[in-house]
Amino acid sequence: MERDRGACRVIQANLERVRAGELAHVASADVLRLLETGTPLELGGPFGAALLDPPYGDATLDAALERLGDPDRGWLREEAVVVAKHFWRDVPAERSGRLVRRRERRFGETQLSFYTREA
Repeated sequence: MERDRGACRVIQANLERVRAGELAHVASADVLRLLETGTPLELGGPFGAALLDPPYGDATLDAALERLGDPDRGWLREEAVVVAKHFWRDVPAERSGRLVRRRERRFGETQLSFYTREA
């Protein structure tokens, strides 16, 4: 999900270029609104992976993790992996719903936090 339609077109073109267009879905929408009011089936879910990359310092990250981690919403498959990209000092919650942070990788000022669903 990406708010900027131009960015969505670039993402979709890149997916097609690497022959992954059928494996992913790109939606032009506000992520929090869609996760709150939409349904996974509308977008081809539930999903096996999600990458969250909001602007640094944006509260969207924690709210998106919370919605994705809510099992009643059904956005994620049991084996799903969620990767959250953030500023290394702004580490998101260790747990969010059924999502649990399993590991972290830091690259300069950027950190990736990897989440999976608890059993």
